[in-house]
Amino acid sequence: MSPNYQERFRPRFHFSPQQNWKNDPHGLIYHADEYHLFYQHHAHDSVWGPMCWGHAVSADRVTWQHLPIAIAPDEIGGIWTGCVVDDRRNTSGFSADGALVAVHSYEDQSVGLAYSTDRGRTWQRYPGNPVIPSPGGNFRDPQVFWWEESQRWHMAISCEQSIHFFASVDLRDWQKTGEFTAAMGKDAPWEVPDIFYFDLGEQRHWVLLVSMKGAPAGGLGVRYFVGEFDGQTFHTQDELAEDGWLDFGPDNYAGSTWKDTPDSRRVYLAWMNDWRYAESVPTQVWRGAATIPRELELVETAQGFRIIQRPLSELKQLRGNKNQWRHTSIAAGENLIANIRGNQYELCLQLRPRAATEVGLHVLKGCNCELDIRYHTQQETLSVNRMNSGQVGFHGDFPGIASSKINLLGETLSLQIFVDHSLVEVFANQGEAVISMQVFPDEDGEGLAVYARGGDAWLESMDFWRMKSIWETVD
Repeated sequence: MSPNYQERFRPRFHFSPQQNWKNDPHGLIYHADEYHLFYQHHAHDSVWGPMCWGHAVSADRVTWQHLPIAIAPDEIGGIWTGCVVDDRRNTSGFSADGALVAVHSYEDQSVGLAYSTDRGRTWQRYPGNPVIPSPGGNFRDPQVFWWEESQRWHMAISCEQSIHFFASVDLRDWQKTGEFTAAMGKDAPWEVPDIFYFDLGEQRHWVLLVSMKGAPAGGLGVRYFVGEFDGQTFHTQDELAEDGWLDFGPDNYAGSTWKDTPDSRRVYLAWMNDWRYAESVPTQVWRGAATIPRELELVETAQGFRIIQRPLSELKQLRGNKNQWRHTSIAAGENLIANIRGNQYELCLQLRPRAATEVGLHVLKGCNCELDIRYHTQQETLSVNRMNSGQVGFHGDFPGIASSKINLLGETLSLQIFVDHSLVEVFANQGEAVISMQVFPDEDGEGLAVYARGGDAWLESMDFWRMKSIWETVD
């Protein structure tokens, strides 16, 4: 393994840059048998600064190969978040054989283009930049898609507390077509939209993702709206209540999904951080990682349409040695797995609370630290508590508890948990709710406990896999 992927707190199976700063993942596209991941990157420091586009490619969205910086700042300014499209029809005129076209924000809140004709390895700037001048204020993060019905490119872009829509036939000349806004998230600019659809039976449902303030854990998060796109703008079917968030933890922001994939799966990736303390987290050499890739699915419930999330199935290739437990009682105060230690694993449990008032786990547990994952039977709430998880004093907003309402499946709580040194992602009830958290444990923080309180509980099954690193051959 490369030495610079062995620092303390460095995740081993989540994507992170080799060094320095990373925030939003974007430009997610499948092209020429490769999945591309671009990301906001400061190439010279581990805090936010002049932005360029970092770049990596993968055959499976699990293991990654770093590539040189794709797009660097130019005379207009830093290169902020955007997207990449495959202009295979050569609507732009950039290449008769088609080109990958990056549609990005500039730091001055205008929109620019760059294009590549060699599988994204080198990029040329469009000399007519910017293609959309800044209208003033916050105007950024274009997301572009080709719509067969209109035979046009359509853009969703954040503008203060709304999403504006534009259309173009050539990616160079854009006309505004509409706006979308909603009652929530009015105290900060909206950011990083993504728009796509699911076909359920004969009905097509469009989904709009927006990163905004006011998330359940108190900071920033990704909210989704379900509705229709009419070629002009997006119309929501209903403004979701508290469960209209993709993640109930504090560390999931600026997420978007891959375009042009060879199958029907809609796969999502986000920045696993929060702007409140992102520049203060106690990592070395690097700052900023991505969540694991997640497959999104739209389902219809009694409460309306909801998105569920499941870890990308290709992650199973990282599973190593396995321990398992079956059909075991958990006495109050007992820890079944005191002999299991680790900080790089996947854990799947089926728990029945029975008489217990609380059931849960302590992960990354040391003498003076633990991350507590707990289900409260009376409140029917799953919570993740990092108040005493190790290093928490570097920023006042970092300690906290995140929670989500969870109904048992029959009498059973299903949990799938990924622990990766400083990153923990908890998927409850087959993706009904997700809680993502950074955690910086003490050096002895590798213990694991499963517990019950207030009465005995029943462990139907538990599988524990040690996870392999994705960086074994990184230079």
